[in-house]
Amino acid sequence: MSANTFGGARANEDLLRIMKRAGWELGNKPEHDRCPDCLAAARKARRERLKVVTPSKEPEMQKIEPAAAPAPEITAAAAPEQPAPSNAPREMTLDDAFVVYEQLAEVYDTSRKSYTGDWTDAKVATHLGVPRAWVVDVRRRRFGDSGMNEGIAALAQDARELVADARAEVDKLTATIGALKATIREAETKHRDLMAKADRIERKIAEIEQAVR
Repeated sequence: MSANTFGGARANEDLLRIMKRAGWELGNKPEHDRCPDCLAAARKARRERLKVVTPSKEPEMQKIEPAAAPAPEITAAAAPEQPAPSNAPREMTLDDAFVVYEQLAEVYDTSRKSYTGDWTDAKVATHLGVPRAWVVDVRRRRFGDSGMNEGIAALAQDARELVADARAEVDKLTATIGALKATIREAETKHRDLMAKADRIERKIAEIEQAVR
C-alpha cells in the first residue's frame, strides 16, 4: 500500500508527521512508501527465515554385497579417521543482525540504557531463536552497554541504598566504639592513679603504726 493514495497532500509536512506517527515508512518516492501492515509482514517473514541450525552428518551409503564368490582374504589397511563434524556456531549475517536490531528497538530504552519490563539478552535470544552472543553484540554496538532491565535496575538501586544505610550505621558504631575506648582509657588511668594513691596511704599508715609501738 502506498502513501500516494493521498495524492497532492504528500507535500503537506503535517500529513507526513501524522503518517510517521501512525507507523508508516516513507521512501524517496510515493511507490516506496510502506504501511504498518506491510512492515509487520516483512518483519514476520524475516523472523521466520531466521533459524539457527546445527550441521548434521551426511547419511552413510548403504553397502551392497556382491553375489559373486567370496574373494581371497586380504588384510585391509586401517581406514583414515574421519574429521569430527564442526560444532562452530553459525556466523551472524546482515539479515540476522537486522532482525535482532528490530527486536531490540522494541524492548530496549536507549534513554535509560536498559531493557524495558522483564526483557534481557537471554529472553531476546530465546524469543528469536538465536545465540545470546548475537543479541549482546548488536545491543552493545547500537543501543547500550548495559544488559539490565527495569526490574534488575530497581533491585540494584535498592541494594545500593541498603549498602549505603549499612555503611552509615557502621560509621556511627565506629564512632561510638572510639568514644567508648577513650572513656575506658580515661577510666583505666584514673584506676591506676587511685590504686597508687591507696598504696601510698597504706604505707603511710603502716609507718605511723610502727612508730607508735
